[in-house]
Amino acid sequence: MSRLLAFAAALCVVAHPSWANPLACSEEIERGIASWYGPGFENALTTNHEVFDPALLSAAHPSLPFGTLVKVTNMRNYKSVMVRVNDRGGFSNERVIDVSEGAARELDMVDDGTAPVAIFRCND
Repeated sequence: MSRLLAFAAALCVVAHPSWANPLACSEEIERGIASWYGPGFENALTTNHEVFDPALLSAAHPSLPFGTLVKVTNMRNYKSVMVRVNDRGGFSNERVIDVSEGAARELDMVDDGTAPVAIFRCND
């Protein structure tokens, strides 16, 4: 099931706004700093008891319900990725979300480690 959601998220990332998009991601809900995690957490259980795969497009958020789909936009380069919340975090008061390594690669923030982001709620 999580691979299917990752595929759906990937479709939303590459879809041009003028195309018919099955998910509308328009309501901005938060801005702040994002970080990423992956190394050392492979195969560990997330807070909602899924096996963590750093290559999948997932995220840890302090309060959004598990399964919530959000679009995260890197405000430095305006690259966006759709992620599914399956864990709790950010693990610092300065961070609003921690994304998986796969999501961080899509956002081009792996080398920097953090990025200013805008988070948009997606309706399915």
